[in-house]
Amino acid sequence: FVELRNLTAQPVPLYDPPHPTNTWRLDGVDFTFPMGVTLPAGGYALVVNFDPDADPAALQAFRQRYFLPPTVPLYGPARGRLANEGERLALLRPDAPQTTANPYIGYVPYIEVDTVNYLPGAPWPTGATGTGWSLQRRLGSLFADDPAHWEAAPPTPGGLNYTAATTDADEDGLPDAWE
Repeated sequence: FVELRNLTAQPVPLYDPPHPTNTWRLDGVDFTFPMGVTLPAGGYALVVNFDPDADPAALQAFRQRYFLPPTVPLYGPARGRLANEGERLALLRPDAPQTTANPYIGYVPYIEVDTVNYLPGAPWPTGATGTGWSLQRRLGSLFADDPAHWEAAPPTPGGLNYTAATTDADEDGLPDAWE
């Protein structure tokens, strides 16, 4: 699965509001978000390799395996797989369609929101290949394409990643590393 987290205090529509049929997508696992999806402030969404709407048994099994609450939406199916031998994964948002009179009128360019090119060996963390662990960014605000910002850890879908969840929090409930 691929997990998205909205790090902002505002909801993020995963579509272009003036052109709602133009939705965000993930390259690397070949997935396009459905129309009307909005990621709430601080919220999570997961992209999985099955269709959660068409396969309730797989949905239930996934939620039970990861103790995932029903408040975390799942989308799918992603048509690719995250390759153990390395992968480029990019989150793309649609820009406004081309409107000037040219051969590309109506073309929708996409802008990279976040991208990672991971590999199975150094300098990337080891331990997420075939072990049941996942590759996780230590803190969501860190640059994605730097191997030092990632770790292999037990999966924590729909919640803080392993490092953030195990960091001591103070009275405001935020891990100290976020302040």
